[in-house]
Amino acid sequence: MVQRGLIFILSLLLIFSLPACRQEGDPEPIRLGFVGSLSGRVSDLSVSGRDGALLAIEQFNKEGGLEGRPLHLLTRDDGHDREQAREVVRELIEKEVVGIIGHMTSSMSRATFHLTNQEQVLMLSPTTSTSFLEGRHDFFMRVFPGHRIETRALAEYIYNEEGIERLGVLYDLSNHEYTVDWYSHFRKEYTGLGGNISASTPFSSGTEFSYNMVVERVLAHQPEGVVLISGGVDAGRFAQQFRKAGYEKPLFGAAWSKTYELIHHGGRAVEGFKIVHYFDPGADNKEYLAFRESYLERFGREPEFGSFFGYEAARVLIWALENASDWSAESLREAIINHRTFSGLQGEFCIDRFGDGIMEEMIFEIRDGSFQRVDF
Repeated sequence: MVQRGLIFILSLLLIFSLPACRQEGDPEPIRLGFVGSLSGRVSDLSVSGRDGALLAIEQFNKEGGLEGRPLHLLTRDDGHDREQAREVVRELIEKEVVGIIGHMTSSMSRATFHLTNQEQVLMLSPTTSTSFLEGRHDFFMRVFPGHRIETRALAEYIYNEEGIERLGVLYDLSNHEYTVDWYSHFRKEYTGLGGNISASTPFSSGTEFSYNMVVERVLAHQPEGVVLISGGVDAGRFAQQFRKAGYEKPLFGAAWSKTYELIHHGGRAVEGFKIVHYFDPGADNKEYLAFRESYLERFGREPEFGSFFGYEAARVLIWALENASDWSAESLREAIINHRTFSGLQGEFCIDRFGDGIMEEMIFEIRDGSFQRVDF
């Protein structure tokens, strides 16, 4: 008798835990995809990107959706693995999504852009910035600028404003389409100004390596500053190791590392850490403040740059669905390119004729445990 009672209760719990089925007569949802590295060491960026996109879609649905039809976001984890990325993108294509938001890292975007072009599905990335994918007439688009702008701005700031003439560089090979390309552009800009890269040291996040040994190799060349090209977790841990080694000179980072994981793992060691970026968490315009309040209420944490750009990417795709002549990848792409200028949470931004984002860059410094804009 007791066993039957338990089975009955468990059955009820299972029934009520299942998602509600679409009722007869309900409008068919419009399926969109999201794909990012939702697990593993670099998952912080993709989780925040997914949540930003989800918030934009939920808000749109509350306003009535598209001609009464709600949007439904299908999410997939690429695991920061190229083969897994291709598999989950194929799954989304088989689900007949009208567009995909993602990937969040350059390596994963490069792994699947041939597939989405072949299948003619629009891929709109919130944060991919590799130059390998810029200047192409294809179905890959992005709201985040390519890192030529970022690397030029950081090189000029370090050399002209900080007066540093000799740098050490660390870069993460696990996302080499981003880091190696970023380093190549930065080195060209910095050495062109007269600077010298005294040490360039690769590592691979997610593999066994010694932070201490990597730091020692860099410090052996006595750099006047160090640039860390990695995600926030590794940048924070390297900063800790540099400070433990007694190195008190300036540390700089690539845009990828501008997450709260950098501050969490770096602590006091990342005070003074500087980054070029396009998202200002301290902005006080009403559009951003409304987004921030909604994001805090929905997810219980502050939005990061992944959240911000995930939201912006979703809004661009929604705009295209509302305004394109049809929902083919070609029509969606042409609608976005022809519109060009979009009203964002922190001002206008552009998407050029190749589908590449254009925004104004800013310098940020970590002060008192937060990212603060630097005026110079």
